[in-house]
Amino acid sequence: IIEKRRRDRMNNCLADLSRLIPADYLKKGRGRIEKTEIIEMAIKHMKHLQSLACPQLENCDLVPEHPQPGPIVLEHYRLGYQECLSETMHFMVEVEGYFAGDPLCVQLINHLQ
Repeated sequence: IIEKRRRDRMNNCLADLSRLIPADYLKKGRGRIEKTEIIEMAIKHMKHLQSLACPQLENCDLVPEHPQPGPIVLEHYRLGYQECLSETMHFMVEVEGYFAGDPLCVQLINHLQ
């Protein structure tokens, strides 16, 4: 039963993959396409897409690099974090009934700073 599920899953994935392959990669006039041909065509198409995305690079890392955030973004992040710390302390004192100097509150705030 486990092996049948594995085969069914693999066949479903291959069927999905074959539907994603552009028609011009598929061989015209043929009936059923072999599983290895589906994989080969998918690899060929991915390489084609990679060459379009990075024509000047031989080895292209398709994961975009994230630019460093500017000082305004960092300041907004810092202010938001400080506001969360303040809200945490407010919750501990007003809702849970702790004193601000309680060891639990002090440990929590020290840990979060």
